[in-house]
Amino acid sequence: MSRDPALQAVEGRRPWNFFHQTYLLGKGNIEILYLRVESWKRSAVLSRLGETQRQLLIMAGNQE
Repeated sequence: MSRDPALQAVEGRRPWNFFHQTYLLGKGNIEILYLRVESWKRSAVLSRLGETQRQLLIMAGNQE
C-alpha cells in the first residue's frame, strides 16, 4: 500500500481508472500516475492531455 493518501484512494484499481482518478486530484501526481499506467496504454493517455502535460509525462517516462 502506498504512503501517499492520493494513491491509497485508488490502490488496486485498473491502470486506466488509476490515471483518471489521480489526474482529477491535480497535476502534482502526473509523474507518479504515468509510471503506473501500463505501457500499451500510454499513447491513449498522452492523446487525452495537452502539450505541456504530455511533455511532463514523457520526461517522467524517460526516468524509469
